[in-house]
Amino acid sequence: MRTPKFGERTTEWVCTACGTHREGVLAKVAILERLQHIRPARIDFDRENVVLLPEAIADFVTRMSCEKSYWGSERRVGERHNTTVPVAVIPLGDAFQPTEDPFMGITRDISTTGVALIATRAVRSRFFAVEFTSRFQETTQMVVRAVRCRPIRHLYEIAGPFFSKMQE
Repeated sequence: MRTPKFGERTTEWVCTACGTHREGVLAKVAILERLQHIRPARIDFDRENVVLLPEAIADFVTRMSCEKSYWGSERRVGERHNTTVPVAVIPLGDAFQPTEDPFMGITRDISTTGVALIATRAVRSRFFAVEFTSRFQETTQMVVRAVRCRPIRHLYEIAGPFFSKMQE
């Protein structure tokens, strides 16, 4: 982590060992090594202006999941589970700071190593965060490395491996 240059956006980071919070910019060198010891802090997913997806989209994703779980060659280590769950999505910049407002998506499948979801908007950044909410209203935020964003009719399939958990 380094001190930001003038005009550069910072991110709040949390030490995984002691829980110390610190603002800074993650140096691009050895990014994976550094993420063993620090995690991005949770993001405030301001859902005030987030539009819920119409029921018709949820029905479409459910039908899609029942037909075939995945069309390409399998690259995930974890087994895919066809699960349609609404999730909040927010695109992230290279320093893991939000670059756009959050929007809603619906998972198409999920595994221990990654997720595929359907949304009305594309993700153009290398990373995005998803916020899963359990039936007990507990939330978990994960950073996903976007490896696929392709149009499906008037929607987008966005997918990738989990990159990092957002630290509490």
